[in-house]
Amino acid sequence: MIKEDQGDGIYEDFIKKILFFFCLLLSVFIIFLTTIAIWLDGSSFIILGIGGIVASISLGLIIWTPYKVKVYCIPLIIGMIPLYMLFPGKGAYNQNAHLEYRSVKSSSAPWFSGISEHDLVSMGEKLGYTDKEKESLKGFGGIASDYKELNTNTLFQYNSSVVLDSWLFDRGHYWFYRPNSDKRPLLIFLHGSGGNFKAYQHWFTPFAKKNKIAMAFPTWGFGTWSPDQLGQRVNEVIDDIKKDYAINEKEIYICGLSQGSLTGLKTSKYINYRAFCKISN
Repeated sequence: MIKEDQGDGIYEDFIKKILFFFCLLLSVFIIFLTTIAIWLDGSSFIILGIGGIVASISLGLIIWTPYKVKVYCIPLIIGMIPLYMLFPGKGAYNQNAHLEYRSVKSSSAPWFSGISEHDLVSMGEKLGYTDKEKESLKGFGGIASDYKELNTNTLFQYNSSVVLDSWLFDRGHYWFYRPNSDKRPLLIFLHGSGGNFKAYQHWFTPFAKKNKIAMAFPTWGFGTWSPDQLGQRVNEVIDDIKKDYAINEKEIYICGLSQGSLTGLKTSKYINYRAFCKISN
């Protein structure tokens, strides 16, 4: 017969084992992800993974041996340090940048600001390129090769990436390039699947500057919005720009890349300015 106090002890021991097992599984999962990051040379994710491994193992040991909390709290705290990369923040501010960081919603700082977009792009290319595509590059690299120049220029008002953040949160973000004079044509660029990478703005802004046109680069998450959702976002971006910049409403153009062009072609009936919009692939 189990006494009442014994029952509580058995219950607590069961909960402790469940939590310890969860920490163990979490550690194995993070080790798996970190191994992939090492294979793909993603330094930001390697640092984050090592911190996660140390933190999860330390937490498991604290749960299993609570009388040694002081001992295992030290590696737990050390393992938590890399998590600063997941703290909200827009990064360093450059008041002379050509691209403004704007939002159609209430202004809020993006998360994951410490994660390197270069690492993300480089890992994606190594994982996603076919042998034929790699051969066609002839050793020059893909998009990731542009980040050496991109990371040293002063194009962006804030230097953080919005890609990972936009996969989880819709903050209504878009980048905007405004010419020195008003009443200019507006070109809206719709990114493809994967996110609004900074390389697109790096390529297009010199063109916009040379031709004296305004450009907007809406961030629409992973690039999987429906035409009506994307059409509504285009409306919001245009309305937001008009608050403090006089665009030429008779010359509003929309272009897209990959999924951006496929979805963009279907958005016209949802755009309030469709009488003036010209959509192209």
